[in-house]
Amino acid sequence: MIHKDIVTISKPQGLTPLQAVKLFQKKFPKYKSSKIGYAGRLDPMAEGLLLLLLDEENKKKLYYENLVKTYEAIILLGIGTDTFDLLGKIIQFKPISNLNLDKKLSKSINKFIGTYKQSYPPYSSVRVQGKPLFYWAREDKINSITIPSKQITIDAISINKLYYINGIQLLSYAKCNIENVSGAFRQAEILVGWKNFLNKHKTTSFPLVNISVSCTSGTYIRSLANELGKSLRSNGLAYKIKRVKIGDFILSDATNIVET
Repeated sequence: MIHKDIVTISKPQGLTPLQAVKLFQKKFPKYKSSKIGYAGRLDPMAEGLLLLLLDEENKKKLYYENLVKTYEAIILLGIGTDTFDLLGKIIQFKPISNLNLDKKLSKSINKFIGTYKQSYPPYSSVRVQGKPLFYWAREDKINSITIPSKQITIDAISINKLYYINGIQLLSYAKCNIENVSGAFRQAEILVGWKNFLNKHKTTSFPLVNISVSCTSGTYIRSLANELGKSLRSNGLAYKIKRVKIGDFILSDATNIVET
């Protein structure tokens, strides 16, 4: 959707918001001279609705950033990575029992509704002592600092589906999504780790939980995935994240920036 001062686009998985802006300008050359900012970033592994602010509308960035957001996400249980998503090194594997897992999930998920302080993921851009948090993580110095937190509110969260995949299916999905990421994000190293791990777990059954979340600005779905895994005495990571709504803006109205 393109208005005079704001554009809603569908950011593809694999791109940073800045890369998505450049792709938009390439597809729509008349905006090459425009000053374009975005309100509310999406990680490279995430996809969905992104608001582009044109020229003077950038002055209202804070307003747009503070709009309530809705996500559809899939959480992989049992595996923990240093980024809380697939684009990270596997740091722990703690199998989770399938027995009554649906009931355990229903009980655990409701604990996240409300207002509380959520810790930033180790691989995020918030600054600590003048440097982004991902610097401390990459330099293996994350334990030398205190990871900051931010007050967030989750207005609603629901479980849509619980299902399972095996290691072969997981490796195929992880490989496709990791290789699709543009930029320097340790892709080769991370992919080797996933291959080594999943080659030993080809027939292992991994639970996937499809959820919908309505939340305030600054909420990290990656952190929510990690927290949900911990609440089940296991691990969790964001397998897929799609932002479908920001305020009254919806993904189905967004402009497709991928060449067809």
